[in-house]
Amino acid sequence: MLTESGSTATLDEALATLSDTAKLLVEEAYAEPHPEDDPGVRVDAGQLAYIYFTSGSTGEPKGAMCEHAGMLNHLFAKIDDLGIGEGSVVAQTAPQCFDISLWQLVSALLVGGRTLLVPQDVIVDVERFVDTLAEGRVTVAQVVPSYLEVVVAYLERHPRELPDLRRVSVTGEALKRELVQRWFASRPGIGLLNAYGLTETSDDTNHEVMDRVPERVLLGRAVNNVRVHVVDERLAPVPMGAPGLIAFSGVCVGRGYVNDPERTREAYREDPYRPGERLYLGGDWGAGTRTAGWSSWAAGTTRSRSAASGSRSARSRTRCCGSPGCGTPRWSSPSRAAGASTSSPTTRVSGRPWRRCASRWEACCPATWCPRPSTGSRNCR
Repeated sequence: MLTESGSTATLDEALATLSDTAKLLVEEAYAEPHPEDDPGVRVDAGQLAYIYFTSGSTGEPKGAMCEHAGMLNHLFAKIDDLGIGEGSVVAQTAPQCFDISLWQLVSALLVGGRTLLVPQDVIVDVERFVDTLAEGRVTVAQVVPSYLEVVVAYLERHPRELPDLRRVSVTGEALKRELVQRWFASRPGIGLLNAYGLTETSDDTNHEVMDRVPERVLLGRAVNNVRVHVVDERLAPVPMGAPGLIAFSGVCVGRGYVNDPERTREAYREDPYRPGERLYLGGDWGAGTRTAGWSSWAAGTTRSRSAASGSRSARSRTRCCGSPGCGTPRWSSPSRAAGASTSSPTTRVSGRPWRRCASRWEACCPATWCPRPSTGSRNCR
């Protein structure tokens, strides 16, 4: 593990529990006699690549361990869907303490591009940020929706050309259709990519590429080598369109939480459909829809990540719709209760409850909280 010298007591404690993992100080790495092109260090797909700490909805730090295979898969997903290639310039806008900084830093370097490091004092000044995008000839950038709105408002007041910018990735918060409309009205030739994923799943698992205003903003298809499922509490798939827990499997799923076997057992499971592979349950929920042959997801999440502040917001719990035999709790969005627009993908699903009966699905309450009915029953039990 590469780190800087100084206070590494916490890191030393974590490394003590990991076999075949050592600490390497940056200055020592530079002093080693390695060739400039290829250091010749063998790296296996299953080796630990990094540990990022996330507080999740609990507020308690959890060190998510991710492997090289998951990291590389995510990097190439960004390269493919953002059109990063030789000569591309990717802006690193996220602080190093956020996992999204990894792809921002490394992706362009894999394909002959360049990374532009954007200082945080530039980002908090939208005029300087836009100037930096233009002067640095940035082709790909990533921001959270709330900051994209700041950029759009600035460009609406101060129109200017961004001739090199080709695509903006948006992540960390719900992306509203109204903001997408404003962006394409201001910059019709610059596409958007709505990205969704978790630290525990090697960052983003879903990409929704947009070159025009869609009917609704979805979380997008699963990236290559990643499977995204909507399941009930027994990990059984729910029908397309029905809400359920979002589960992830495939190369993206990391090892678990460092030094935390209890929370690892709760969230990291064995994939019941692919023995030997890991499955991650993060607590978010959503519903699948078919769009142009792809499985896309519109989610109402129990924890809304914010790359700007690192905060997560929990959903409020309410009672179900009150249909006969159905007293199962369901989740609703606090923003909906406050009169927010239902066009947001985080509130759209919460208004469509379901129940599962012996012979069919009916509108009542989410299957996730409806116990499996007994044979012949037609009520949500």
